[in-house]
Amino acid sequence: MTGRPPTDEQCEPAPPGTTPPSSLDEETQRILLRFARDAITRHVRREPPMTFEQLGAPPHVAETLSELRGAFVTLTGGGALRGCIGHIIGDKPLIELIPEMAVAAATQDPRFPAVTDDEIDLLELEISVLTPPAPVADLETIEVGRHGLIVRQGRKTGLLLPQVPVDQGWNRRQFITYTCMKAGLAPDAWRDPETQFESFEAHVFSEAEDDSDSEGASKDVSQSDTQSVSRSQDGHTQS
Repeated sequence: MTGRPPTDEQCEPAPPGTTPPSSLDEETQRILLRFARDAITRHVRREPPMTFEQLGAPPHVAETLSELRGAFVTLTGGGALRGCIGHIIGDKPLIELIPEMAVAAATQDPRFPAVTDDEIDLLELEISVLTPPAPVADLETIEVGRHGLIVRQGRKTGLLLPQVPVDQGWNRRQFITYTCMKAGLAPDAWRDPETQFESFEAHVFSEAEDDSDSEGASKDVSQSDTQSVSRSQDGHTQS
């Protein structure tokens, strides 16, 4: 990574209609949201998980769910974050990863107690399906509102999802600086040639959108709080 300072690009959302590769159609989104909620409910109630066959997914959806993609599941309750866990690397099919991350967000986020049965109906689920991370050779190519960022230096890793800088009103320089800080690095760690950046995009859809929009509109950036990211022993990431 070069030491050339990034410019202060103003924060603007991605243009309407901008869609990451292999975006998920509305039927696939609804099935994944249902599968994620069912996974949480059954886990909390100590019931056997739903099988793929029980989903009743049509062939084109089943094919999409077999894709190896990274993903995050975010839980909110009363408008406040209740859990967010994800897996960056696409080494599992979505049909396995989404319910696993849903249960992890409900029970393994160290910032919150495990979700209880009484809370389940009050939760709102959001799923962020990631494109594969790609190395960033020039920080000037980072687009606020389109890209998420991963920073790595030694054993330290930090991640911010694409909607974070939009929600916070950050420009490009601030986005990069805060990503470094979330990894526990110095604010100007991007100047260090040992610091590596990767970018990704996210296709995001939620139960709120499904409830409020009969057409199931979704957005192509992801929402997360600005807590630091940490990697657990099983490789999952909290955001």
